[in-house]
Amino acid sequence: SIETPTFGYTDNCDSDLQVSVEDGGIQTQGCSRSQTWTATLTDGCSNQATPVSITYTWKVDTDAPVITADSQSGDLGCNPESIVAPKFGYTDNCDSSSQVSVEDSGVQSEGCSRSQTWTATISDGCSNQAIPVIITYTWKVDTDAPVISCPSDYTLSSCDQQPVLELPVAYDNCDGEVSVTAVRSDGLALNDPFPVDETITITYSAEDSCGNPASCDFSVFVSPCTGDTHCTYTQGFYGNSGGMGCSPVLGQVGSQAMMIKAVTNQGGVVNFGSVPNNNYFKLLISDINGNPNVSANNIYRMLPGGGTPRALSGYNTYSDSSTWTDNDPLNKSGSQKGKINNVLLAQTMALFFNTENDPTLSGVELQETFATGDVTYCGSNEIVPGTITVFHIDSDVISYLINQNGAATVSGLYELANKALGGGNISPLNHSKINSAVDAINRGFDECRIQISVPSDIPIAVEMVTEKDFAIYPVPFISNFTILYNFDYKSPVNIQVFDGRGQLILTKTDNDGYKGKEMTVEFPLTYQKGQLFFIRIETNRGHILKKVLSSTN
Repeated sequence: SIETPTFGYTDNCDSDLQVSVEDGGIQTQGCSRSQTWTATLTDGCSNQATPVSITYTWKVDTDAPVITADSQSGDLGCNPESIVAPKFGYTDNCDSSSQVSVEDSGVQSEGCSRSQTWTATISDGCSNQAIPVIITYTWKVDTDAPVISCPSDYTLSSCDQQPVLELPVAYDNCDGEVSVTAVRSDGLALNDPFPVDETITITYSAEDSCGNPASCDFSVFVSPCTGDTHCTYTQGFYGNSGGMGCSPVLGQVGSQAMMIKAVTNQGGVVNFGSVPNNNYFKLLISDINGNPNVSANNIYRMLPGGGTPRALSGYNTYSDSSTWTDNDPLNKSGSQKGKINNVLLAQTMALFFNTENDPTLSGVELQETFATGDVTYCGSNEIVPGTITVFHIDSDVISYLINQNGAATVSGLYELANKALGGGNISPLNHSKINSAVDAINRGFDECRIQISVPSDIPIAVEMVTEKDFAIYPVPFISNFTILYNFDYKSPVNIQVFDGRGQLILTKTDNDGYKGKEMTVEFPLTYQKGQLFFIRIETNRGHILKKVLSSTN
């Protein structure tokens, strides 16, 4: 409230006079206020006193100032060249000459992170305080690239187990773990099969959040198999959609990839038998890869085949079921519908796949008796103990090829098998002898073996020419694997496991082996992960050798 001033007077004569007071009222100009009182007095003799004026001034202001800034809080990213402090101002309804007070926290550091905060405050002339304005800049100081490590260069043979490459983790001084990307020089995915006889460079790259890049590279070279090693697979392998093996031209791949390679080499169509005689079976590339579900493709219904070896009758192809309504050469119904029932056709298909994936196989000269052994690695001359096997080819087959072609080779045998399938004159041979010879080659170099002189001073296993097959799963295995029997007879089964150096690890005997039985082999936990092992499986009709890999997990 504004209290009115009180006036009085003094006079030498009069004491009963009355002071006259004029009130100017409240005057307003913006936030300023004023009020003036003027006192006058005249005594009884008309003597006038000097007027007295009293003026009060004040301000009416209840609004706080508002602080303004030319910036706002935010992140400045990485490694800014300079930090420019924000500028502050204010607006006020009354005052225009106040000063904003700014408190600067200075640069604060925590690891690679930086921050700086400015706090602005102001009060106007009436002590109305503005709401403080706080601006904080954050940024990162990081000029160091992540640290990334590449493995050493890989050099391996096409018949070796190809490496399973896992992306490493890069480490950064600021971000910790940083993800890594991989690029192969051939543009394929990281763990796609590596081509043979070609150096592939793999570059690992990483980049931290400040854009500091890092990279390293290494190479993978898969050398062709050398020496007398050849790689064949049985029709049982080609009939297994999960089969993995070594192709000297493709490296470590599945059965489907091998068959696609073989048929593609021939333009996508292969005729077995004789087209001129109209006794042939047409195999199409679509029989192998027409269905995106690998195991649902026609080839895995056809193989493995069985039945009596014989000439084909007329034109046949899987995709046209009307060509095999006579139950020849495919089963027309039942649980085995679509299965090849002419074992010579099945064996000849397998030989075709083998020669296309191992071009040097075609030139191998046939011998009445030959021996092969598994080797510790492709191209090695070191035989895995207990793996030497002797095979037989009927001398009549060899004599026939020499008389007809001047030499007895695998290539000539393949032509002879097609002649027999096509109903050609094969006298004095028969279809069974030709089938046995083809089977001997398909099994003789099964899973990559080396031909050696027939030994006379060490125990060997002489294989009868008979159909047998085993499946081992899972591969790779962790602590055990299962062997599935697929042979059509009863026999004791002896199982031996060798490590990569040929040392016998364990033996297991099953005295009651029969088709469809499964035998689980518990594996010693003392052996390291990611190792190659040889599994020798023997029945009363011979033995085979399988390669398996232990899991890296």
